[in-house]
Amino acid sequence: MLRLIVLAWLVLSTGAFAQVVTVRSGEHDGFTRLVLTFPEPAGWDFGRTGDGYGFRTRQPRWRYDISTVFSLIPRDRLAALWVDPDSGVLRLGLACPCHAIATPFRPGIVVVDIRPGPPPPGSPFEQVLDNAGRDMPHLTQRTALRPRERPRDFRPLPAPALPAWHLAADKGADPSLVPNLALDPDPRAAVLKERLLRELSRGIAAGSLSPMATIPATPPPTAKTPEVDVGQPPPGGTQLRVLPHDATALAGLSDTGRACVPDDQLDIPAWGADAPPADQIARLRAGLSGEFDRADTSRILQLARLYVHLGFGAETRSLLAAWNLDGADHSLLDTLGILVDGGLAERGFDGMASCNGRAALWAVLASPHLPHKDATNTAAVLRAFSELPLGLRRTLGVSLADRFLAAGDSATARSIRDAISRATDREDGPVGLIDAGLDRQSGAAVQAEAKLIQVARHDTTLAPRARADLIDSRIRRGETPDPDTIAELEALMREQRGSADEPALRRALAQSLVLTGNAQRAFSELAGGDPSLAAHLWSLLTERGDGMDLVEQALTAGDSAQQLLPSVRQSVARRLIANGFPDATGNWLSGLPEPGAALLRAEAALAMRDGRAALRELAGLSDADSNRLRAGAFELVGNLDEAQQAWEDAGDPAQAARVRFLARHWRDLDPSDDSTIAELLSAALAPAPEGLAAIGLADGQSLLDASRATRQAADGLLRDMPVP
Repeated sequence: MLRLIVLAWLVLSTGAFAQVVTVRSGEHDGFTRLVLTFPEPAGWDFGRTGDGYGFRTRQPRWRYDISTVFSLIPRDRLAALWVDPDSGVLRLGLACPCHAIATPFRPGIVVVDIRPGPPPPGSPFEQVLDNAGRDMPHLTQRTALRPRERPRDFRPLPAPALPAWHLAADKGADPSLVPNLALDPDPRAAVLKERLLRELSRGIAAGSLSPMATIPATPPPTAKTPEVDVGQPPPGGTQLRVLPHDATALAGLSDTGRACVPDDQLDIPAWGADAPPADQIARLRAGLSGEFDRADTSRILQLARLYVHLGFGAETRSLLAAWNLDGADHSLLDTLGILVDGGLAERGFDGMASCNGRAALWAVLASPHLPHKDATNTAAVLRAFSELPLGLRRTLGVSLADRFLAAGDSATARSIRDAISRATDREDGPVGLIDAGLDRQSGAAVQAEAKLIQVARHDTTLAPRARADLIDSRIRRGETPDPDTIAELEALMREQRGSADEPALRRALAQSLVLTGNAQRAFSELAGGDPSLAAHLWSLLTERGDGMDLVEQALTAGDSAQQLLPSVRQSVARRLIANGFPDATGNWLSGLPEPGAALLRAEAALAMRDGRAALRELAGLSDADSNRLRAGAFELVGNLDEAQQAWEDAGDPAQAARVRFLARHWRDLDPSDDSTIAELLSAALAPAPEGLAAIGLADGQSLLDASRATRQAADGLLRDMPVP
C-alpha cells in the first residue's frame, strides 16, 4: 500500500512540475529575442500593457521559469520580466521606445522579438491586453520633496499684464475680440472617432444602447441630489440611452449584431501536437469506433480538427461525410475544411469580418473579396493569422494577402508576408508571391516579374499561380500572349481545375483569348459565372480588343450589359459608334447617368444622320462637347447660322469659318485664313466692269482668264473642304 501511495505521489508531482513554460533569451543584431516553450500546444494572447507588453497562456495553472533570462541579455531593451501575481500574465517592461512581435515557431513554441522603433502598421500586438494586472512598482522609495522655508525678505512679483483680448473674454465682452487660436488636428482623433463609432454600433446591435429622439426632462433637485447645471443638449438631435447589459454578450458580437464564433472553437494551433503528423493521425484513427462499431464522436471530431490543423481540407470533409455526423461542430469543421483548401464558403462566417477574434480571419477567407475596409477588423485578422501553424500560413497567406492588395491595403498585406517570413528563412514560395504583388501594387512591374519567374522555377506547388500572375503582369504592360503561352495556360487550367489557383489561371487565359481574337470563347467558357472577370474582359476588349470581336459580343450581350460599370458601358457604346453600329448603342446607354449618356445618344443620332434627334438629346447642355455635337446637328438640318454660332461657342474658329463659307457670308470671311478663299474673295467682291458692250478683245480675254482662275480656285476649295 505504501508503494502505491509513493508511486501516485511521484506521478502527480511529476505532472505538476512538468507544467512549466520555460523562457529563454538571446541577444541578436538589432533585436532581443525571447523563446517560450510550452509543456503542450495551447492558445495564447500577447498585447500592450501600461509599461510594455503582456503574454498570457490559455492554461491558468502553468507557471513560468524566467530564472536564466537576464544571464544572456542586457537590460537596454528588456528592462524587467515578471509574472503578475493577480492575473498570472507574464509582463515585459521595456527600457526603450521599442515594439514587440510574437510569432508561433511551431506547436508549443512561441518567439517574441523586441525591436527598436515604432511597430509596423496594423500590428495586432498593439491592442491592449485586458486584465493584465498592475504595472511594475518602483523598486526604490522616492524621497518626498519639501519646499524650502520662505526667506524673510521675500517679496512677491507683480502679476503680469494680461492682453486686451484675455480681459475681454473674462468680462464676457464681444467674442469677436477674442482671437481664433485654432490648433492643428490631432491624427489620433480620427482613430478615436472610428473606434467610438464602432463601439457605438456594436452597443446598439447588442441592445445595450437605444437611440432616443429627445432626452427625458430632468427631475427637480432634492436634498439628496444637489443641483448641478450640466447643460441641456440641443433640441431635435438623436440621443443615446445606456441600458443595462451583459458585457460578455457584447464582446461576442460583430458590428451588424451577429454572434461571432467563439475563439475556443477556432483554437487551431492547439488542435495538433509537435509529434510527426503520421503518428498523430494513426493514433486517432485507431479508435474511431468502439464496441459494436459505434462511432466515437469526440474522437472523430478530434481527428477532423487535426486534419484542419495540418491543412488537409479534403480529408476533413471526407471524414465528416463518411461518419454522417450532425451538429454545430460538424458544420463548422466542414466549412473550415473548405477554407483551408482555398475554397469559398457562403455559410458559417457571413458578416463576421468585424469580430474581435479568430472568426474575423475566416470570414475574410470565406469571401472572394475583402468586405468594406471599415467593416473588417484588420488587427484581429492579423492576430489570428500570426498564431496559425506555419503550414497553414504558407497555404493561406497568398490568398489572404490578395484580398487586402485588391482593396489597396498594402500595409496589411506586408504584415501577412512578415508573419510567414519570420518563421522561415526561405524568400521564395508564398513570400515571393506576396512580394511580387506588393511590387505590382507600387508600379514596379519588372521587379515583380523577376520574383514570379524565380517562384515558378523553384516552387512546383506555387508554379501555376506564379505563371498566371506573370502573364497577367505582362498583359498589363501592353504585351499580347503568343499561341504557346495560351496552350500552356490551357494545360495548367486542366491540371488545377477545382484548386485555389484556378481563378488566377482562368483570368490570365481569358485575357489572352480576348487579345488574340477569341473573345467569344473567353466570355462563354471562362467568364460565365464570374461578374468581376466579365467586367474586366469588357474593359480590356474596349481598350485593346479587335473591333469586330467587340461588335459581335456587344450585339449578343443582352441584359448582362446592364450589370457593368457605367464607364465600361460608355466605352463600348463609343466603340460601336466608331465601328459603324450606332443603332446598337441603345442597350448599352439605357439607364446611364446624365449628361454622359445624352452626349453619346446625340453622337449616335448624328452617325445615323438624324440631326433633330441629336438636338433633342442636347437640349439644356452648354459645354464644349455638347456645342460641337450641336453644331453638327444644325448643319444636318440646314441651319448654318446656328451651326456657325455653335462652333464659335465650342471654341473652334476654323469650323465656324467653314460654315460661314457654306452659308455664303463672303464679307464675314477672313482672307488671311486660307489662300484659296482669298482668291475667291478677290474675284467675288471685285466691282463689275461698266459698259460690257464696249469691252474690247483684250478686256474680254482678261475676263475669261479671271473666270478660269476663279473656277480653278473653286475646284481646289471643293477638294480641300470636307463634305458635311
